Amino acid sequence: MTTTNMPPGTNTEAQHFRSIPWCIPILTDPDFAIQPTVTRHLQPHTTENHLLSLTLNTTSTISAWCSLYRKPSTSARNAKDEVRTLLALRAGLDGYGGICHGGVTATIFDEVMSLLVAVCRESTGLRPDNVTADLRVRYLRPVLTPSVVLCSAKVREVKGERKYFVDGEFVDENGVVLARGEGLFVHKPVENL
Repeated sequence: MTTTNMPPGTNTEAQHFRSIPWCIPILTDPDFAIQPTVTRHLQPHTTENHLLSLTLNTTSTISAWCSLYRKPSTSARNAKDEVRTLLALRAGLDGYGGICHGGVTATIFDEVMSLLVAVCRESTGLRPDNVTADLRVRYLRPVLTPSVVLCSAKVREVKGERKYFVDGEFVDENGVVLARGEGLFVHKPVENL
């Protein structure tokens, strides 16, 4: 089994999903736009993003990751508050044979939701920094490997400029909900961590 790290690049990863028929409507929805997943790229001279850019960015773990954010509406609060993330999950994520480890599912929820909060904050002119204060996952069905899944998330509520409540779910190619997550993410400047 090879564990070669995948080259960074939104176009390469999006191209992977363009070859999968059920992913095409997600990729071509005019209300959403592809945006690079910054944590899939190694930060030089630091260990920041090592989990997503090295450990979970291989041909045997998550071989492709493509995030699409809802374009801000001028009638709403003008925030990017929803994301759809396509993921190509491989056997290197298994807990049981052919089944993604539940901790990996929770990690993906945490990453997708936290990134959504960062993008949402930036789209309204705020600093993106945030930390996970609470994360709950309900496992409904096994997340199979290898497979392509959709992890979507939406900001449900914002309290002040610090607290973001986010809901998410994993679905398979048939639209079957595999897991649901909800989290609370709190703005905290990186220098204060």
